[in-house]
Amino acid sequence: MNNDLNLLPSSAKFQAEKVKWRKGAKNYLWVLGILWLVLVLIVVVWWLVVKYGLAGVEKKYQRVLANYKALAGEVWENEKIKYQTKVVGEILVGRFEYGQTLRKIDELFPSQKIKIDDFELTEKKKFLVKGKIDDGPNVDDLEKRISEINQGGSEIFSGAKLLSLSVDGPVWSFEMEVNIK
Repeated sequence: MNNDLNLLPSSAKFQAEKVKWRKGAKNYLWVLGILWLVLVLIVVVWWLVVKYGLAGVEKKYQRVLANYKALAGEVWENEKIKYQTKVVGEILVGRFEYGQTLRKIDELFPSQKIKIDDFELTEKKKFLVKGKIDDGPNVDDLEKRISEINQGGSEIFSGAKLLSLSVDGPVWSFEMEVNIK
């Protein structure tokens, strides 16, 4: 016997063939639909992952940018302070220090025989000194000190000049000009 024998009329054969094709097309459409759905889901999931990943990267970028801007401001302030400190340092190096100079004037006459009554700054590093000597022989000590300063024997003073010398009884008054190194 032959199994290929089909006794159905042609129209039934055609309808059976049509039903078979429809069933195949339906299955094909279901598979195609599922593939499209899976593809859409993959695209949506990928888009969400990228979106959240970019959002995280953007947040990190904004934090780094904010830190950079803050650091840039601090660097600017530090450079400004450094420059101002340098300027102040240069001014301090070149300025005239009165405190040390006043101590130097007190060291003009180490002995207590010659007393300084008054002194004033006439120019930078130049003083007018007024004083008294109680005893006549001590005037020689004044002259020796002026000579010693003018000959370079002093580490503090660079020059001295006696401007006036007067006597009033046993007390001698003098005025002198002193230059400080």
